[in-house]
Amino acid sequence: MAKKILYILLTVLLISTLSLTACKSAEEPVGEEPVGEEPAGEEPAGEESAGEEPAGDEEEEESEAVKTSAKDVLVIGNINDVGTMDPYGVSAMQRGRVTTNIYDMLFLITSTGEYIPRLATDWEWTDELHVVFHLREGVVFHNGEEFNAEDVIFTLNYAATNENWATYFTKVDLENSKAIDDFTVEIAFSEPDGIFMPSLSMVMPILDKTTTEADPEAKANGGVGTGAYKFVEWITGDSVTLERFDDYWGEPAPIKTVIFRSIPEITQRSIELQTGGIDVAYDLGATDALTIEEDPNLSLLRMPGRCVHNLHFNSSEGHVFANEDLRKAAAYAISAADILQGAYDGAGTVANSYCSNAVPGYNYDLTEEPYPQDLEKAKEYFEASGVPEGTKIKIIVDDRAYRIATTEIIKNQLAAIGLDAEIQQFDFSTGYAYAQDVTNDWDIYPLAQCQSNASMQAARLTDSVKYVTFPDTPAGADMLALIREILSETDVDKAQQMNDDLQVMVNERLALYPVAQAETLFGYNAKLSGMDEANINQTIIAQYLYFEP
Repeated sequence: MAKKILYILLTVLLISTLSLTACKSAEEPVGEEPVGEEPAGEEPAGEESAGEEPAGDEEEEESEAVKTSAKDVLVIGNINDVGTMDPYGVSAMQRGRVTTNIYDMLFLITSTGEYIPRLATDWEWTDELHVVFHLREGVVFHNGEEFNAEDVIFTLNYAATNENWATYFTKVDLENSKAIDDFTVEIAFSEPDGIFMPSLSMVMPILDKTTTEADPEAKANGGVGTGAYKFVEWITGDSVTLERFDDYWGEPAPIKTVIFRSIPEITQRSIELQTGGIDVAYDLGATDALTIEEDPNLSLLRMPGRCVHNLHFNSSEGHVFANEDLRKAAAYAISAADILQGAYDGAGTVANSYCSNAVPGYNYDLTEEPYPQDLEKAKEYFEASGVPEGTKIKIIVDDRAYRIATTEIIKNQLAAIGLDAEIQQFDFSTGYAYAQDVTNDWDIYPLAQCQSNASMQAARLTDSVKYVTFPDTPAGADMLALIREILSETDVDKAQQMNDDLQVMVNERLALYPVAQAETLFGYNAKLSGMDEANINQTIIAQYLYFEP
């Protein structure tokens, strides 16, 4: 019962909107990718809808002083190079943390389920297969082009046919989705869609139709959005520079220039923060966090991680881990606790599901680690697998320090049962692309699952090439069927039960091995204000930040 209540509290506005006629959002944007403060209210048709402000608010807002900043430049320590500036490029947290400041969504959703209007001011479901969005007027892109409904329909078609994001739009009826007028769009569906609204808040940044049609590849090197900041420069492997967009539709950003520096080493990000080289440090380790907490000039933000770091087995036909006994042997040989301590500096908890317990839909009956290290069991399963001792396997990994440390730990632990692991390192984009093809020579790939609810995480599992390979096997057929049911389910309780069942099933069959739910730690300059508003779902939207004198 407790988990049902928690799931309902967190997701009622994410999923139940499919059966409602209107949803009302907070009056002011907060800032991040799914955003939030107070829970959004829902009102009957004919009353105020999302984003509309009660009478008198406009005058009150106009009387407020525009925030100013004591410093004109904000430097953020990012975890790696962006790889591409294309917001529809390969999924990467470090890229999203930059492009979120350049592009707007129709709305954002916070971790508490609050809807924050952005380019859509309000919306209503006319029935379970049609939703109408009313768009913000007077918005321009960074190149001066006016934003309108055609840009939204163009972006919808672009996202739904993009190889990286199409999995979120499988139930959208593109042919019957249309612009009703310059500032109204209707999106149609072929069947009820349980994940469309949360997906829309995360994976559909609005593109300028004119610019993108003229040069579809231009956004990979910069891009034109409607956000509070516009692109200036990307120095590969070093930094991305953004500049305030003075014609932004909302309150102007107090800070003129934002620089995202690529600093892969956690300790180096901490040192740069302590010495003033950067003002914000993403994703710190536990040891560095203690140092920052003791520094009067710095502040620390602690958050339960939305990401679960998993080991993905290539269990497709012809690969050694198609053997379930071997997957179990590897799971019992590996110590998730050792990885948490050695790779994540102890910041977090050992995971018991691919789904984070910080998002709606987590199975709270999963109270224990599914495969605690047990070398005796590991050797028994290895013998049962029939795989010869000394069999070579390949672990592929990107250039993030904690993932490299993870692979080194598991290489040594797998040696104890007779597997000879080779580690091959790529940059993130290359490694991710390599892992998408399960016919490539790889056996284990560490990757995180980061979504705003369990149903969206289930959606990513359907894409066997990009994330896990179990649907490609006969044993995965019923799991795939269950996932498809989840994606069509709009009833909160039914979706919870299905997600519970899926998490158990994935653990039992070892479609992947959940390692760690790392705690998210951000450090920042103590004179930097607005962080509570700017931090939305662990992405910092810089337009809400300013330096105190």
